[in-house]
Amino acid sequence: PVLPSKKSLDAVYPNRPVCMVSGDGHTMWFNTKGMEVLGIDKDTPAPPGGTIDKDENGELTGIFHESAAACLSSRVYCFTQEEEDQCYKKLISNLNKFGITSVCDVSMMAVPGADFVRDDIYSRLLDKGELNVRVHMYPTMTDEMTRPMEMRDQYRSPMLKCTGVKHFFDGVSSCHTAYLKEPYANAYYEGDCGKLSTNPDDMRRLVLKAVENDLSMRVHTIGDQAIHLMLDYLEEAEMVYGKKPYLQHTLEHLENLQYEDIARLSKLNVVASVQPPHLMIDPNGIERDLGQDRIQLMWPFRRFLDAGVTLAFGTDSPVAEINPFNGLYNAVTRRSAFDGKPDGGWIPAERINVYEAVSAYTYGSACAANSADEIGTLAPGKFADICVLDHNIFEGEPEVILETKNVFTMVNGRIVYEG
Repeated sequence: PVLPSKKSLDAVYPNRPVCMVSGDGHTMWFNTKGMEVLGIDKDTPAPPGGTIDKDENGELTGIFHESAAACLSSRVYCFTQEEEDQCYKKLISNLNKFGITSVCDVSMMAVPGADFVRDDIYSRLLDKGELNVRVHMYPTMTDEMTRPMEMRDQYRSPMLKCTGVKHFFDGVSSCHTAYLKEPYANAYYEGDCGKLSTNPDDMRRLVLKAVENDLSMRVHTIGDQAIHLMLDYLEEAEMVYGKKPYLQHTLEHLENLQYEDIARLSKLNVVASVQPPHLMIDPNGIERDLGQDRIQLMWPFRRFLDAGVTLAFGTDSPVAEINPFNGLYNAVTRRSAFDGKPDGGWIPAERINVYEAVSAYTYGSACAANSADEIGTLAPGKFADICVLDHNIFEGEPEVILETKNVFTMVNGRIVYEG
């Protein structure tokens, strides 16, 4: 019921520097020794889009939110080049084992040192013939656009390219940092609507600048008001610069929405990129945060498709594991892949069928990556990216999906995994 803090960590680890990371990646907790090692004290300023918690006496609690947490990650995690390359090779091998042939690697946070889109590692693996998954990179969108523009020009391989830019507009509901139109049901204070991680005027400017320079925007929006404002900015960009069909804007997560914005997503051709495993992380917590009325529009898969919205599925790894079969099961049943709960599914009206879920993981995600003309369906002229499963997941009960194993993966016509 109470988040960790410097005090609780110090009680167990008084002498060893300790950092803990929340499951959603948006919050970090440090003990006193950890903050000392990093040179953090009560006068350390929080970066834009982040907060450093203090108690009523102005002392650090050890809790760091959003960009204040992300910008410390590169200092907490420090590896040699050989270790980094091996980590990426192992991840790629695991992706291929699950039949995954393409990924989108998006910036973790728009602060210096927290991009974590490691084009240098991918480039080394590509040169060695060891990049066995297609990578679509989304570096941070900032006023200083040198990095994304250079990456777009430099990486043009079908296996490695820069297909847009990423930014964060709000946080997560569990910590009340997702931005809502109306206050949280269990508000921490009067008028608690969460917060934006980027100033609205700054985000509007960045959207217009990205579209002007022919860059697709991919933006983290969880709360309904963050989504609403982003659609306003994308609509304005279209009015100012006209339709640019070669761009593909995408919103990430879209956990709860204002009803009218579902139709706006379709009208503006904005992809809804969502992660089915997220809805089963903590349904009870979501209900406490938002109340019964608003949860009816939580991850509205059925309404998205009925309104003609392009739906893209993924896992948001490492927040959820890379296993796509669990996500398919979540989307089809609205139940946990681990215990089958709740009976009948959580908000069951938003269930979709297996074909629709598979299409969201394949064609929909290819659209989000602005690569639907090359991948996402099996068709003449497209790349031979194929996986073969040991079950026909389109027949039988949904539980068949959880029993399914991938037995063969091909990327670009080359076998990269055989089970």
